[in-house]
Amino acid sequence: KAIMSLLGVQILAKIVNFGLNVAIVKQTGRKMYGIGAVPLALLLSTVQFLSREGVRGACRRIDLNALGITQQTRRKRLFHMVNLSWVGVAAAVFAVGPVALFGISQFQYQGVSNSVYFALMASALVELLAEPAFNVIIAHELLQVKACVEGIGIIVKALILLFGILYLNMGPIIYALAQLGFSLTHLVGYYGYVAYAQLPALKKPDGTPLSLGSLMPSVDIQRNGVLMCPKSKNRKKEDEEEEKQTALIDNESKGVALALSAQNVVKWVLTEGDKIILMSAKAKTQLSSSTAASGGNGGSANEDMDAVYGVVFNLGSLLGRLVFEPVETHSRVQFDKLSSARLSLQQEEEGEEESSDPIPESRS
Repeated sequence: KAIMSLLGVQILAKIVNFGLNVAIVKQTGRKMYGIGAVPLALLLSTVQFLSREGVRGACRRIDLNALGITQQTRRKRLFHMVNLSWVGVAAAVFAVGPVALFGISQFQYQGVSNSVYFALMASALVELLAEPAFNVIIAHELLQVKACVEGIGIIVKALILLFGILYLNMGPIIYALAQLGFSLTHLVGYYGYVAYAQLPALKKPDGTPLSLGSLMPSVDIQRNGVLMCPKSKNRKKEDEEEEKQTALIDNESKGVALALSAQNVVKWVLTEGDKIILMSAKAKTQLSSSTAASGGNGGSANEDMDAVYGVVFNLGSLLGRLVFEPVETHSRVQFDKLSSARLSLQQEEEGEEESSDPIPESRS
């Protein structure tokens, strides 16, 4: 059922994108379509992919619904997941976003001002604000919710693009406004579902529901509904356990996020390298054509190059996105849950072995 939902979203996205591309080319020409397919798509994918994919992978390995865990333990894991999610947002705001904005603006892509790049990046950051709620939903394996929110977002984005291009004759800034509509749909959809559904992880140990404030970053674990247990005689072991549980981010999740983020840099280069090469080639062509006499067809060739790339890229990724991406998304969630369940079992067995050891008597 989850795979079919994701497959339906991919089919909807392909149909809507095909109709949008036809409308854009007929109404504005190849140049407008090429702008959306190359520089703006590169900026959007760079900011979002590099800042959140590694964090998402680490959050999927935090099991909020393991069998036998108490509500107290579930809340501690949620505390770590939420803080880790906001680390990805902070990385996009203070590191990935500014670097990507500066790098792409250096190409001086003809027809795109720096204000358009900045507006698109701001719209992408709005979508990243929904990451804590998104990760909680994925932790409960609610892929149907993901498919529903993305489907609504695709329709909202398409309507904004059509209205701005067909009726208002807007320029590239319409891509940023459409992305803003898509981002707000994610923000309202995910947080709205979390507030409505009252998921098990969003409850206090006594069973009362928590507010959406529990999805905000925090340095106080007790403020988020987690009560610290009184200590017994084995203080050293409990001090170590308390330090681990009250850490802002679990050390293991932190290591997984860093490792996956490093892998995603390589994946980003392999995925988006063609756009970078295309923009570099176009920048050189624009520089050489600017020194030549006007009246040539260099501009038309550049527009054709971008538009042809957009068509070939969308057609080439058709099979992968329709068939493999839904299966990959579902498989990632399931494999990560199996991995986290095995790790929880190992930690439980280690804890039982330590508790079975006799406490050494103190010598006078």
